[in-house]
Amino acid sequence: MNIIIVVFSFFCIVILGVFIETPLPIFATVCICYGIWVYIYRQSISKNKNLKDSIFWILFILLFTVGFYHKRTGVSCGFIIEFITIAYTPFIIFAFKQTNTEIKKLFFLIFIYYIISVISAFWGESKLIAALFQIATDFKFILFLLLGFFITWTPRTENFFLFSVRWIWVPLLFLIFWQWASPSSYFSIVHLTYSGQSDPLGIVPTRALGPFNHAATMASVTGLLSLITFSKAVNSEKKYYLFSIIYFLLLFGTTERVEIFSCITVIIISSIYTISKKNKLTIGIKVISILFLSICFVNFVLPEIYKKAKMSKEFCEFTGDIRAKQPRPFFYYKSVEIANQRFPLGSGPGTFAGAGAGKFNWLYYKEIGVTSYLWFSPMYLFETYWPHFIAETGWIGFSSYFLFIVGIIHHCKKMLIKEKDTMRRAYWTIAFSTLLFLFLTSLNGPTFEIPEFVFLSAPFVGIANSYSKRFGD
Repeated sequence: MNIIIVVFSFFCIVILGVFIETPLPIFATVCICYGIWVYIYRQSISKNKNLKDSIFWILFILLFTVGFYHKRTGVSCGFIIEFITIAYTPFIIFAFKQTNTEIKKLFFLIFIYYIISVISAFWGESKLIAALFQIATDFKFILFLLLGFFITWTPRTENFFLFSVRWIWVPLLFLIFWQWASPSSYFSIVHLTYSGQSDPLGIVPTRALGPFNHAATMASVTGLLSLITFSKAVNSEKKYYLFSIIYFLLLFGTTERVEIFSCITVIIISSIYTISKKNKLTIGIKVISILFLSICFVNFVLPEIYKKAKMSKEFCEFTGDIRAKQPRPFFYYKSVEIANQRFPLGSGPGTFAGAGAGKFNWLYYKEIGVTSYLWFSPMYLFETYWPHFIAETGWIGFSSYFLFIVGIIHHCKKMLIKEKDTMRRAYWTIAFSTLLFLFLTSLNGPTFEIPEFVFLSAPFVGIANSYSKRFGD
């Protein structure tokens, strides 16, 4: 097993070296050092399995620090989270054997997806580096999913995590109040940030940023923390209701409507599954919740859709350019068109609407004339998630990956309904609610590709599974 891990580790470093074009002497040194580290770490965790939790501690701390460091100094270091995760990849992927039977069956869909991706890379218009980068990007969710099965989740780690989610709101709230109370001093300290994010609802001075560069990041992180604490409260410890409300208020301070609506939706759905009593009170709560959800959709989501459609139509009429569409709707529309034109395998990974195409391959954008659109710029090429699956791997590849994620969410839902012990059910509720939240927000952005978001959701599938095995009846 040690030899397999070391060989696989060198393979990962070689792929990384291809991406960054590292000079040979440096590359060789990195390979040797990494191989030594892999061997030492392997020996260490074989003697003390609790050391596996170290990666969780490291990533959790980095989640709240790298963004602030970036906007304070201008030095981008978000790659550190991905780099550390890649370093642990040789160990994490072997956690597949720890997954339960149902999840193992779901991985057959991922196998189909990657077979389609490889064939499509030769069939379509992929460039090697763009295709490899996109395939690696799509693997992020799977990697973080298996991370939950890799770590031990000792009582010490559990206490550290729960203590953190109870109190991390304090520095977040301080940064928000500072931003609103004294914006001049705040933005003079944190130079690299989107200071012009005004509140479209007119409720707060500016959209809350916290330690992050963008309000959408703050919204997703606080939304996930609100759902994590809500899941604890609704199953076992009522005191977590207070923390859930606090995180939701922080989320509301970002005025990101998609995240707010998604969080409310998930809380209602989670409540329906966790509150199993059939008395009139609980039935009334469920009916009121559904009505409230419908009102929120009509008042917040539909007007936003109408507003964007109207702006796009008016802008097209003003400029006479029928191609001046909104980026997100355009990528969805065009991806369907590409999937139908290049049926059944799509245009190939790294060609359209994904990270690989955005970074390394604009050829297809130029062929279809997207580069002449008035809104076209690199920042808009990473704003969607599902369109690249549809366009690049066709309907078969898209369906495989889509059904895999839906299957994981369904498995979590089934387990939380089945589980009777409140402590074990709390972890299944965390896994279900956070993944459902990411799924809903992925319709509007690449949430499953962002390590900060996936880290606060996907690992809990494995954690819940391990917790149920350890403390099961």
